[in-house]
Amino acid sequence: MNILEDMPSSRILVLVSGAIGVVAFFLPWYLYANGVSLLSVATYTSGPNFKEVFPGEFLLTWLEFVAGVALIVSAFLPAKKVADNMSLIGAVVGLLFALYIFSTLLATIASGATVFGGLNVLSVLGIGFWMAVVGFIAGLISTLKGRRAAQGNEEQVEWPAEVVSASPSKE
Repeated sequence: MNILEDMPSSRILVLVSGAIGVVAFFLPWYLYANGVSLLSVATYTSGPNFKEVFPGEFLLTWLEFVAGVALIVSAFLPAKKVADNMSLIGAVVGLLFALYIFSTLLATIASGATVFGGLNVLSVLGIGFWMAVVGFIAGLISTLKGRRAAQGNEEQVEWPAEVVSASPSKE
């Protein structure tokens, strides 16, 4: 029995987007200093300039990883409402973290910090950042699509045969 064959397409997309989010954690999010991944930030192995620019970000970096894992786990949960809520929370937390990183970099560059050497904010962001953004947006869209499909199925009410046969016909 193949698990993926029984899974709806929206859940498969949630699974894939969670996997993209987890992989993005290990890829370079910042292109300066030979590419800094979130893993190196979370384990304090990045350079001293990074710690000066982002002093409180070390614990927050794990949010991205946890959001990706939440999407993966939610794809396999049997309870539909719990899975939808968990994947929605995971996608939103992942996107909010990416927005936080983007706005912090933008503010740092706008303040004239010399850490980035006058680079444009888009040229500082690495493949890990962009993969996470695409993955979490795909997770959010597929979660909302799955919720909408589930609501559409709940609204379709099967009427008993007695009610259908007793209704007046339009002849």
